[in-house]
Amino acid sequence: MHVGSDDIVTLFIHMAEMGQGTVTSLSMLLAEELECDWNSIRTEFPGVDPAYGPLQGVFGAGASGLRGSLCAKPALPRAKC
Repeated sequence: MHVGSDDIVTLFIHMAEMGQGTVTSLSMLLAEELECDWNSIRTEFPGVDPAYGPLQGVFGAGASGLRGSLCAKPALPRAKC
């Protein structure tokens, strides 16, 4: 969490939001606890670090590469992937 000089509160959420409503509920709780206006709460997802590999965060184009590498094992025929 960061409170700026303009009284904007930024909440850093390190987990992915997949439709559960966690961004909204955490923002509402924070506004209530800090007794501040709901409109002054901002949420932000921290950036990803390339050191953890290309598949960190959202599975985008790299997911197809993952599928291909899993299917490269001899015990799993490509047709079954």
